[in-house]
Amino acid sequence: MLEEKLTDAPSAAAVHRDLTRSGYRVVSVRPARRGWSHWIYRQMPTFFGVSTSDLVLFSRQLSTFLKVGVPITEAIRLLRGGTRSGPFKAALDDINSDIDDGESFSVAISHHPNVFSQLYVDMVRAAEYSGSLDRVLLQIAVYLQRQDTAIKKIRSAMIYPAIILSLAVGVCGVLIVVVLPNFVSLFNEFHAELPLPTQILIAVGSFAQAWRFQIVAGALITTFAVFGFLQTAPGRVFWDHALIRLPVLGTIVVFAIVERFTRTLATMLRAGIPISETFDVASASAGNIRYRRQLDLVRQRMVTGDGFSAPLAATGLFAPMVIRMVRVGEETGTLDQSLEQIADFLGQAGTTLIELLVSTMIIGIAVLLLVGAFSTGLIDATLTKRNTAVTAATQYELEKIGAAAFSSSPVPYSECFAVDNPAAPVAVALGGTCPAGSSLRVDVTENDSQPGVQVWTVQVITYPALDAIGTPVSVYKVNR
Repeated sequence: MLEEKLTDAPSAAAVHRDLTRSGYRVVSVRPARRGWSHWIYRQMPTFFGVSTSDLVLFSRQLSTFLKVGVPITEAIRLLRGGTRSGPFKAALDDINSDIDDGESFSVAISHHPNVFSQLYVDMVRAAEYSGSLDRVLLQIAVYLQRQDTAIKKIRSAMIYPAIILSLAVGVCGVLIVVVLPNFVSLFNEFHAELPLPTQILIAVGSFAQAWRFQIVAGALITTFAVFGFLQTAPGRVFWDHALIRLPVLGTIVVFAIVERFTRTLATMLRAGIPISETFDVASASAGNIRYRRQLDLVRQRMVTGDGFSAPLAATGLFAPMVIRMVRVGEETGTLDQSLEQIADFLGQAGTTLIELLVSTMIIGIAVLLLVGAFSTGLIDATLTKRNTAVTAATQYELEKIGAAAFSSSPVPYSECFAVDNPAAPVAVALGGTCPAGSSLRVDVTENDSQPGVQVWTVQVITYPALDAIGTPVSVYKVNR
């Protein structure tokens, strides 16, 4: 009876040997076919990332295996079977094959930049040269875990203000572009002298309402153009130089850059790798072109025997506290500890600044929303006040018409009202010309529809603009 079995072994000969010892008669051995998902992971690695937690666990376990003498290919094969990540399994399969073909571990993992960062590859390469791969892998795991924790803190702190800011921008945009232009006619009716900020807002809203499609297209084109420029070498230089000069945010970025540099350098020094071999890796971890250029000059001076702290101070990019701690560590032989303390201090300082920035943003957004709510309420109150005055003045005239005796020769008239109290406007004068202080004028006209029946029409207009408000109200009066 033929039976197919799927097993894991370093070679076909090993599979044949293991199955024979288990009592099987082996007819043929062939490589297992990979599923379609494995092919997708290989062809489109950009869409399938590997989590930091997977990398941390892999680095720790591989360090343990290497420390107890397990060959690296066997260790990777064991770790491959323990991970649940499909993309990570595909990457580890390729890494093992490359190592079997004679490549070093650092070269093999460099073929998978979506899994292993350049910093990871550089640290592994330096560890291979010094023969301390197990120690460096453990330090990498600690470094990645700290970095992941810091990123999660920043994200969790920024989610709430980002949501509030988006809502605030959306609400203000709707108010300025949609709501405010609709009240232009209201302001014109009262001929009020609007403050300059209000005039600017109305102009911006009217412009945005008239050119909304062109504005959206222009914003999209500008966004793509800016992103395209930032992908070029001059764009990256400009961005890196401008970013560290921003108020508050620039300080946070500088803290992050120096923290990465000092922590990477401390990690590799603690693993026993000489500073001359680790400096390039630590410099690359800074991630900022301006810092990397200055750190290259520091390395050149270190090679000529100028030490570390003096060239570092000459760059002008590091705080005096950092220079003093580096100098103390350099003189006492505890440079790795000094660098670790600097990284811890800057990491905490950066977190504090981020929390302060988030708190300030939340307060500012809250004030913005309150101002928007107050402005909306003020506009709504103004509109309600006008409508109340118009209704009250119309009702006043209708009652007056109803109370008057029927006249065969009625005289049309106009009456002026002051609306200091919108709920009860006061009639201040009769006639077409209203005195100062009037806000409304009611024109009352009449026509005879048939003998003994009159139709009175009441129309409210603003004064002195003389713009009609609402629709005329008609009432029939019969001679009894």
